Amino acid sequence: MKINQILWIINGETKNLVPVKIVEKITKETSLGQQIEFVIETVSGKKRNLSEIKDRYFETSDEARIFLLESASKMINEIVERAIVNANRFSGVPVDVQDSEPPDIMDVGEQEMIQLPDGRMARVRVKPSEAQ
Repeated sequence: MKINQILWIINGETKNLVPVKIVEKITKETSLGQQIEFVIETVSGKKRNLSEIKDRYFETSDEARIFLLESASKMINEIVERAIVNANRFSGVPVDVQDSEPPDIMDVGEQEMIQLPDGRMARVRVKPSEAQ
């Protein structure tokens, strides 16, 4: 990290992505060795030591974007999975379950149709066996 570099902090309270700037680099030499600390400044002009920040921070906005997208996707998948569990309890028969990941990033393997005990047909994905 360097002076005038922008960092991106995910504010846990407001759930915002906040840009801050590194305005000071402090190098300390102690009996334990060298320590480097960074002072950041917010848009409003408030200065804090970066080590005091408990929220997650990133060196690029792209890193922050990827983290936020992955977090949102995980949360959405958990919500859908809980709803499926509730639907199964409610209906008494298994409901159709979609894959939790988009098919374009999954190894879909071979698809087969099977008949469920209640007579409905379901598509299943069979992962190809790996030669040992």
